[in-house]
Amino acid sequence: MLGFAIQYRAAIDTMTAARDFGLRQYELAPAEWKIAIELRDVLKVCVLMIFFYCDITFLIRSLTRLSDFQRRHAILLSRHSESCHCDSCHGHH
Repeated sequence: MLGFAIQYRAAIDTMTAARDFGLRQYELAPAEWKIAIELRDVLKVCVLMIFFYCDITFLIRSLTRLSDFQRRHAILLSRHSESCHCDSCHGHH
């Protein structure tokens, strides 16, 4: 929402400056717009960090689960180094 307000700053300034609308009390000074821009940038970084943290947490949990699965089902996941004979094709694999 803050990004939207900054993107449409010119229109908002025009609306709040018009006395007919009675919105003068909501008019922002240039210094306030600067603060709004800085706040938007900080919030953007915070949101990105939250997503990054969630992705890292998900990745760690997934790797832990995979490791647990591999440990519990080692026999299912093991490969035999010896070749085996297949009766259906009469050959070695």
